[in-house]
Amino acid sequence: YYNALILSENDINNDSINNLGIAHMFCISGLHVSIILSFLKKGFKLNDKLLLVILFLYSFLLGFKVSLLRILITNILLLINKKNSSFDNVCLSYIIILFFNPLFIFDYGFILTYLVTFSIYLSKKYKLIVANLITIPFVVSFNSKINLLSVIYNFVFSYIFKCVFLQSNLYSSKSSSK
Repeated sequence: YYNALILSENDINNDSINNLGIAHMFCISGLHVSIILSFLKKGFKLNDKLLLVILFLYSFLLGFKVSLLRILITNILLLINKKNSSFDNVCLSYIIILFFNPLFIFDYGFILTYLVTFSIYLSKKYKLIVANLITIPFVVSFNSKINLLSVIYNFVFSYIFKCVFLQSNLYSSKSSSK
């Protein structure tokens, strides 16, 4: 579990995690990055520029996976221009990533990370439920199966992760600056 969380592993071999339908929390949601950055910012009192350097090195070590690229580019854009909303920065990261590698448009991680991110930004209520429901057709097409209870599991585990790991509100303050 820790390797999947820290190393952003797509290939989680634990059947219980896969059957629950929460494997994406470990690989495409960016939750692991939020946990790491929150820990570094709160525990070591690091500034935003140093956190970006660490995020860049982390992304490099993990092969610049698309979910990491989204977070890295979004945070760089936030640091460069604090006037842009976080939604604008996510949209710009989408364009930048596709500019440098248009084939990412076919990548499972790219599709899901942006689908979830955009659905959360565009939902007025029940953001997590909407994000999960929107991803169901894609998850079924990619995996040929889905656990319908995964919407409930995702909600429960997201809440647990948010309460336990993200108490510093590192990302909630940035993402709520619409």
